[in-house]
Amino acid sequence: MGVESRNMSEQGVQAISTRLAQDEQLRMPGNLTRAGAAPDKAKREEYLCNLLRRDPGVFLERYAEQLTVDERAYFEPLREDYEVNFYLKQAEQQASAAKPTSAQVKNRRLAQMNRLDAAGEYFSDEAMRKRGPLLHHQYIGQYQAPAIRAARTNKLSDSILQQHDELQTQLRMAQQREAEDMVEEESDSDESEPEAAPRASGAGQPQSNQEEFLEIMRAKFLAGQDGEFVDYATVDRDSTLDDDWLAQQRQDAEDAYFETV
Repeated sequence: MGVESRNMSEQGVQAISTRLAQDEQLRMPGNLTRAGAAPDKAKREEYLCNLLRRDPGVFLERYAEQLTVDERAYFEPLREDYEVNFYLKQAEQQASAAKPTSAQVKNRRLAQMNRLDAAGEYFSDEAMRKRGPLLHHQYIGQYQAPAIRAARTNKLSDSILQQHDELQTQLRMAQQREAEDMVEEESDSDESEPEAAPRASGAGQPQSNQEEFLEIMRAKFLAGQDGEFVDYATVDRDSTLDDDWLAQQRQDAEDAYFETV
C-alpha cells in the first residue's frame, strides 16, 4: 500500500480527480459504470478523490498513464514511497517513448498551420494583430490612415467584449514594445547581437509589408512562439495531422512529376 496522501496538496487531489472524472472512457469500478446508465460525474470524482487520499500508489497503478506532466508533479512529495516512485517512473518512460521526433513535430505544426490557414480565422489580419500588435503596427498599422486606426477604439457600436479585446491588444502591444526596447538596449551594449525584430520596408509597398507580416506570423507559429494561443503539446502529439502531411507529400511528388513530363 502507498503512503497516505496527506503530503499531496488538496489542490492536486481536486485538480486530478475533477479532470479524470470527465473522461467517460476511464476504467472505473462496476458500480459506477452500469450499462445504459449515464455516468455520475460527481460520484466518479468522489471515488477518485478518496482513492488518491487513501492510496496514491494504487491510484497511480490504475491511472498514471492518464496523467499529464503537471499532474504527475503533484506526486513528487511522495517519491519516497516505492509504489508511487515505480509507477511514476513507468509513466515517465512511456511518455518519453511516445514523444514525437523533431521531424514529426515540424510536419505536424506545418499541417496544423495549413488547417488554420484554410479555416481563415487564425491568420486573418485582425487575429494576427491581436497576437502580434507591435509587429502589425510596424508593418501595417503605422501606414494606415489615422481614421482607420482611430476607428478601432472609437466605435460606439462596438460591444463591451470587442472593446475589451481592443484594450487587451493595446496592452499586449505596450508589453511587446517594452520587451523590444529592453532587447535594443542590450544590443547597444553588445553589437554582435541581432535586432529584436525586422522592420517593415516602408509605406510605399503595402502589399509587400502585408506579405512579410504574414510570413513572420507563420514562422512564429511553426517555431512554437504562439504558446499563449496554441496548445503545442496537443498539436505535436496529434498523429491525425500526419495524414495531412503525407497527402501534401504525395501531391508535391505528383506536381513535380508532371512538371518534368
